[in-house]
Amino acid sequence: MADVIKGLLGEQEFLYMDDETLAAFGSLIDDNIGMILTRYLSDPTSDPATVARIKDKLGAAIQTAVFSVDVDSDLDVVCKTSIELLGDINIDRTKVISKLSWLKDNKQYLRATIPPRQKAAFDTFVKGLSNISYPEGVWPSPRLTTVLKNNSMLFYKRNEKPRFTGLSYFATKSNEWEMKLLALLFVQYKQRTDGIEYILKDY
Repeated sequence: MADVIKGLLGEQEFLYMDDETLAAFGSLIDDNIGMILTRYLSDPTSDPATVARIKDKLGAAIQTAVFSVDVDSDLDVVCKTSIELLGDINIDRTKVISKLSWLKDNKQYLRATIPPRQKAAFDTFVKGLSNISYPEGVWPSPRLTTVLKNNSMLFYKRNEKPRFTGLSYFATKSNEWEMKLLALLFVQYKQRTDGIEYILKDY
């Protein structure tokens, strides 16, 4: 079977670890591990059963870990502008409306910080791996728990601190930017309908 995390965890671990162990692993997923798992899930040669289990049990954790938004200048202007003045600012409204609409559809993945991971969760994960009951003919990854402990910094760091995502405004003030989205949609609607009325006056 192939590796999910190269040199550390194979498909067999993700297939046969119990749900409690998998949940402990889920709490250790940061943006780095999230990207590793995302690449594995998108690889057409990956084992379908392993892919299905990872998506089912860890999909939300992975999506949250890798979720990012390009806060470009237009979006930054919208964040800093009061709702009363949104109609007067010079921005690409279509682009901003599209991005804010996408954010609204995915806001469950927004977070202001990436929380620190805990050694206790790592210990629970490693202990669970050592108790996996593999079916006949399937073997654990070589020196599994020893290799994991030697590479523990991938999963947690001593005195790890929360890391800011740069999305604090969107994570903590969703009511405010959703109202701004509605205001921009209204401005866009008015521009279109006023244009139609102007054209009709010529006939």
